[in-house]
This record gives sequence, structure tokens and C-alpha cells, in this order.
Amino acid sequence: AAARVAVGAAPSAVPGVRALGAAPADATVALDVVLAPRDPRALSQFVDAVSTPGSPHYGDYLATGEFRGRFGPTDAAIAEVRMALRDAGLNPGPTSRSGLSIPVTTTVAGAEAAFGTAIERYRRADGGSAIAAASAPRVPAEIAPQVAAIVGLDTRTRPQPRALGRNVG
Repeated sequence: AAARVAVGAAPSAVPGVRALGAAPADATVALDVVLAPRDPRALSQFVDAVSTPGSPHYGDYLATGEFRGRFGPTDAAIAEVRMALRDAGLNPGPTSRSGLSIPVTTTVAGAEAAFGTAIERYRRADGGSAIAAASAPRVPAEIAPQVAAIVGLDTRTRPQPRALGRNVG
């Protein structure tokens, strides 16, 4: 078998969330395979330049559709990741416009096999159902540098909007 590399870290405990055991093998899981930008350092420098008042490039944002050509992964990198996902038994959806995300809808069993981790089910404090991988997902070593994260393998917390201003409410 090909060498596999962990992407990210194992999930940590979440207060108020109760483990319920293994997730049903046939349950549907919606994931996003997040790809690394082509040149993270150049992207960071660009973001700083367009976001810093006084910079000669302050406010010079990219036009719609420019990100992928400048900072997105190469077409070859995207194709390599898509092929690895198919080889793992997954059916990747259309790559995002930026090239940074490939959606995958599969079953718990499919995700477990593809990413080498068990998936557990949980009950959130608000009563909602959730899942989380028991360990960091693993991908083939040859695509690991192109994969920044697998999003959707931990739904125990819900994103919270940031408050605008200091004294909201």
C-alpha cells in the first residue's frame, strides 16, 4: 500500500458534546478537500499589501476570476488530487472557481476508507447530531503537499458569527 500522510491534527475534545459511538456506515458525509495555494508566501504578501493603509497596493483587489491564475493550485496539482480521490473510491464534484476546494459527498464508510480514520457520532449541547473523525485524516503521500485540509469530518461545533463592534446587544 502507498504511504499515507496525516492532514491536520486529531480532533480535540469539545465541551458539552457527548460521544454516541460509531457513525452509521451508510450515513451521508459532505466534505470539502481544501487545496493549498500555489505560493502561500506570495498570497500572504498580496493580502498584506492590499489590506494595509499606506501601502501602494492598498485596495488593489483582484478582479473576479483572477485568484486562481495567480494563487490557486496548478491545473496539474488539481488533477493529481482529483485522481487520488477517485482512486480512493470517491466521486469528487466540480472544483471551486478559485481552485482551492473540491467537494465530495460520500458515505461514512467511504470517508473512513478514503481517509484512514474511524468516524464517530456525537450529540451537541444544542441537541443536534454531529460527527467527528477519531484521528487526523490521511491522504497518499504524493498529494499531501497539495492538500491543506479535509473540511466536514468534524461537525461538533457550529461556526459563530463575530460580533461587530465592542458592545453588541
